[in-house]
Amino acid sequence: MLRLRLVSALSLLAVTACGPSTPASDAGVDAPTDGGACAANGASLTLTTGSLSSIATQRPLMNGDDVYLVPGPQGGQHIWIGARATGFSPTLPLVDLKLYRVPDGQLIGAVRFRFPWMSTGAPGEVGIGGQTLVVDDDQYCTVLPGDARMTYTVNDGAGHCFTGERRVHVAGVEPSALEIDRLARERCCTERLPRCYPNGPGPTDAGAGDGG
Repeated sequence: MLRLRLVSALSLLAVTACGPSTPASDAGVDAPTDGGACAANGASLTLTTGSLSSIATQRPLMNGDDVYLVPGPQGGQHIWIGARATGFSPTLPLVDLKLYRVPDGQLIGAVRFRFPWMSTGAPGEVGIGGQTLVVDDDQYCTVLPGDARMTYTVNDGAGHCFTGERRVHVAGVEPSALEIDRLARERCCTERLPRCYPNGPGPTDAGAGDGG
């Protein structure tokens, strides 16, 4: 089952998904949407990713970039995601991320969280790192490697909102991961183990390797 996590400073609870968002600029710094309730109103936003959770080590996430699945301590796998913003309230922004397989549009991962953002040290800039876009056990093999579409909505609740998407290439399991963890994820796919194929190999693995 897809796992959506709503994280706040006070609680951790499951929530339902909302619809996909509209495309953003390819430049890596996200443009506001045209009209509607979600608009930047002078703020700027940059999504980030990397092999580590720290925002200080993450790079801007742009269309066509490679991303990697990071083995989690409890057996799952995720993509590290962060963000930087200016003109934006850091108190408790709401971030909603979803990952869809290309080309069939299957939803394969999601996360929703609300945490305070911190100063990055750059003038007027706040940011957050260490957020995990979890990719489902029974779906990650279909994009290992493969192409995916990540949609996002980021809203600070103070009149600044962004919505858009990034096209990314899941290049493999994070190379710096422990070998035992990396090999376990790869073996689950190549040997079609029950954790990755709970219903047995079938249509869900038909897209494996697309874009790779």
